[in-house]
Amino acid sequence: MYVSGTAVSFYGWHQWAPDASQDFGGIGFAPRDRVALTVSASTGAAAITNRSTGRSVRAALSSGAALCAQDAEWFLEDFSAGELVPFADFGTVRFAGARATDAAGARVGPADADTVVIVQEGRVVTGMRLGASSVVVKYIG
Repeated sequence: MYVSGTAVSFYGWHQWAPDASQDFGGIGFAPRDRVALTVSASTGAAAITNRSTGRSVRAALSSGAALCAQDAEWFLEDFSAGELVPFADFGTVRFAGARATDAAGARVGPADADTVVIVQEGRVVTGMRLGASSVVVKYIG
């Protein structure tokens, strides 16, 4: 999501660190849309589907760095465009069916994951709750 004045835009993007993030393109999002995302470390492919509209796009992931398959992340992120952009009140976002498969083939979920909250101007503006296969992120402003 990007806020400019009173206009709000929503984006789906991917990133293979340390390279810059890339917009999926060709797919739009609106508040309360249901979205599914699948990433394959073995093939370097990502697919995102807006289940609310039925639209789906794929991206081939590549980088100068090897994909290590050591972590999976479910997050909302504040970003900058030269400086931090205004952070919108996004309400509550729920990641359901959140799971990853490790290099040994075992499924893991976010229950014991590390958590990070967003702090702006010395104030914590997000909170989160983890479950066996869910992540809930809430704007607390």
